[in-house]
Amino acid sequence: MQFLVVFSRQFILIMLTTIMLNSAATAQEYQAFETYKSQIIGGVNLNTNAGLIGGIMIRYSRHIVRNKYHYFGLEVTNVKHPKETTGVTSAGNLYTPYKLNAFIPIRLQYGREFLIFQPAEEEGVQVNLILAGGLSFGILKPYTLEYDYNGISKIEQFDPDLNNGIIGRGPILSGFDKAKIIPGINLKAALSIEFAQFRGNVTGIEAGFLLETYTSQIKMMAISKSIEEQPATQNTFTSVFLNIFFGFRN
Repeated sequence: MQFLVVFSRQFILIMLTTIMLNSAATAQEYQAFETYKSQIIGGVNLNTNAGLIGGIMIRYSRHIVRNKYHYFGLEVTNVKHPKETTGVTSAGNLYTPYKLNAFIPIRLQYGREFLIFQPAEEEGVQVNLILAGGLSFGILKPYTLEYDYNGISKIEQFDPDLNNGIIGRGPILSGFDKAKIIPGINLKAALSIEFAQFRGNVTGIEAGFLLETYTSQIKMMAISKSIEEQPATQNTFTSVFLNIFFGFRN
């Protein structure tokens, strides 16, 4: 995910430069733009703690005064251990060696959204600064595999002492009956660039940084020689993220 880190840094640098060059003009021209009352968007999340697609996001904004909005956000993402690799079983199926648990954070966020560069009346580019935080609920779900016990197939959590007889990964929904909910908090700062073709719809991207911490240690991997330099457990995560979204406003 190195491309995501580089892209986000360049994106934020360009946006900050644009903001500095246009802030004075924006203040003078603000009265020419009829501010929208509310906006709801949804999209996909990419982040440095996950694979290609990290999860989904929903954002609702409601106008307060001038260039300030209430911000309400919901994110459901996936967090992977930095040392996760892909293995192949004797049956030719893919799985993740030494993975004990899958970790799925659900984030509820509230904050402020500041319009810092406004679009033209009918179409154009809008730039918003977002500062938000809230509660996180981390689902720690056993990572299950399908084992062969002398011709009998069983779905069980990965056992580091049982490396033979692995057929492949268990069903995607298996293990949720033994999942644990771990509470935490999250904070994020982001810049959102929105392309509005008409007043009623909008597409765009949002890039920024996220920090979250949980009340308990999260253990995703069993100790092995390949990951022994990484902490066995952790309760604080940071990431760079990019959201690609589509939505509506009125």
